[in-house]
Amino acid sequence: MSLINDFTLKIKKPTEFKSAQTVCGGLGSEQVNPDILEARNIKGLFFGGELLDSDAPCGGFNLQWAWSSGLCAAESIKTYLEK
Repeated sequence: MSLINDFTLKIKKPTEFKSAQTVCGGLGSEQVNPDILEARNIKGLFFGGELLDSDAPCGGFNLQWAWSSGLCAAESIKTYLEK
């Protein structure tokens, strides 16, 4: 758990606007419990948004996925911590 708590990224500079699109890739559905977005092999590790292998056409679909999966992961984390 300390690896996650102490993980930092140093951002050097933003990229160009033309590259500000969604990307493909991420954890496959077989690696995550789809009901609670928890990693199957590491209990207590949850994912959302583009960390998961999910993409859709531009126009709000990816934003909705980010919000919805983020909410699902947050609610799952809350439930996990209350156990």
